[in-house]
Amino acid sequence: MNNDLDPDDEDSLSAIEHCIVSEGKRVHFTQVGLARYAERFGRAGINIRAIKTRAQLLEAIEASFPMEWDKQVARIALRRPRSHRERIERECLVAIALGDKDQARRSRAAIERLDTHPLVLVRPE
Repeated sequence: MNNDLDPDDEDSLSAIEHCIVSEGKRVHFTQVGLARYAERFGRAGINIRAIKTRAQLLEAIEASFPMEWDKQVARIALRRPRSHRERIERECLVAIALGDKDQARRSRAAIERLDTHPLVLVRPE
């Protein structure tokens, strides 16, 4: 998907406004909207071309949210961490998203330890 909108916030009002043209209760997708939502709605079994009203658009967004959530969690989980702290923060986010309270608690404790006792890299001279 290639457009100028923030890929992490597809459901924000500003993102949706760039994707549709509204005429009363009817909606039409812009090219950006087709590029952004066709695949997402398709994963939920919804044909984007069948969406004609605001109510149908909101239903499609809600129906496709669980699949989109899974996609975003997978994207976060696969992102290569740049630091030890980022790895722990990523583990915490994924644990929260997946509902793994034990792992989330362990990750938060590790983050708190880093906050209390930061690691400093010392290079020999």
